[in-house]
Parts: sequence; structure tokens; C-alpha cells
Amino acid sequence: MANGTIAASQLEMLSLSGTGIITITPPATNTNRAITLPDAAGALVVSGTTPSLNGIAFPATQVSSADANTLDDYEEGTWTPVVSDAAGGGNLATLDAGSTSGVYTKIGNIVYWRFSVVLTSKASMTAGNEVFIQGFPFTSAAIAGSWYNPFPAIIRNITFTGYVQFHQVGNTTYGYFRENVSNAAGDNILVSDATNSAAMQVSGFYKVA
Repeated sequence: MANGTIAASQLEMLSLSGTGIITITPPATNTNRAITLPDAAGALVVSGTTPSLNGIAFPATQVSSADANTLDDYEEGTWTPVVSDAAGGGNLATLDAGSTSGVYTKIGNIVYWRFSVVLTSKASMTAGNEVFIQGFPFTSAAIAGSWYNPFPAIIRNITFTGYVQFHQVGNTTYGYFRENVSNAAGDNILVSDATNSAAMQVSGFYKVA
């Protein structure tokens, strides 16, 4: 053994079937080192009175697992919401940059999101069109009925009847607001329902594609 390395032949001589503890002490030098468990089907169990970890790092690009019981991704980040009068592109509202933000946490195939926007002008938007939010960080799954998220945390200077849901459209990165009155397309919130200073703070979740 040299430089803190145990050869595979030496590991084979160890009896690992008992209940004892194997303690691995790092070498004195501050060089990179790794422990490789040869059994791909094995499990690494951390136990003890006060086990300590610095966290579990997932790769920057998800490596998906076919096993439904395997957590294969965790990510936190930001995104930029865009207010428009169309599902894609369209005419955009002018937003207060200091009050516009979006954050998300992705755990496996579920994204939890939040956004905040404050309009300073909707002059370029078409009054009879629906209000869309574009720019969600991941494409949503194409499922029947898509995702309906509950009443926004804050919604100001927008006229509506009943209560509001946010409709996350399947297989897209956008959604829109719906007044749940008759559950018809005509219940969607339109540009004409909002003032030039409309504000929205909304949170929800959806399954990714």
C-alpha cells in the first residue's frame, strides 16, 4: 500500500460481513482521492450518533433513472417570467425590472416554482387576448387537463369573478390565468381585465416532460 491506496487484492482479504466499523483516514497530502465500491447493486449507508454530510451533489445534466423509486435529480435556480398576450412570442407587457423574479426547485420530475411580476405598461398588448406567463424553466409533461394551480398569493389591479387558478399548459413552458366560473375558455383573464400596474405573485408546481 502506498499513498493511502488499498489495492483490490487487499480488499478481497478483508472480511466485510460483520457488524464492525471500517474507518478510512485520509492521507496527509491534500490531493484528490476517491473510494470506489465495486458492487453496483450495493448501498452506501451513513449511520451513527451524529453523521455529517456536506450534501449530495447531482450532475449538472440529469442522468434519468427508469426506477420510479430512485431520486435522480435535484436542482435549485432562477428563471425570468414574461407577460404576453400569446402562448408564444406575442406582444409583451413592460415590467418593473426590480419587481420581476422567478425561482424554482426541481426534485426528480416535479418542479416547484414561484414568480413575481409588476406591470408598468400593457400598451403594446391586445385587449381581447388572454394574459400568458412564459419562460418556465422546464417543459411540462403532456398530460390530460394539464396542471391547475391554486389561487395566487397576491393578485392586484386585475378584475375577475369567482376565484382564479393558474393553468399550466401541458408540453409547454407557459401558462395562463383562469377565472373558475363556468370552466369555459371564456373565463380566462384577458388583457382588458388588467390595469397598467397589475401585479402578480404566484406559486405552484408541475410535472416535467
